[in-house]
Amino acid sequence: MNKKQKIVLSITSILLALMTLFPPLLRIGASGIVRNRGYDFIFTTYNIVNVGLLITQIFVVIFIGGAMYLLLKK
Repeated sequence: MNKKQKIVLSITSILLALMTLFPPLLRIGASGIVRNRGYDFIFTTYNIVNVGLLITQIFVVIFIGGAMYLLLKK
């Protein structure tokens, strides 16, 4: 593993950690309307995590990080 691959690996892991600490949130209103609440720390408020969007984000970051890792291989 060269220096550039280590940088890509560390950036990818930092992004994954931040995405799980600050996930996309939803709130269901009294009338049953689902509203996007943006991103917030996971333990601050009582909201529902938008799991579908979070998993999509995680897969995109892993795919791009893995592609960069392989492209920087010498």
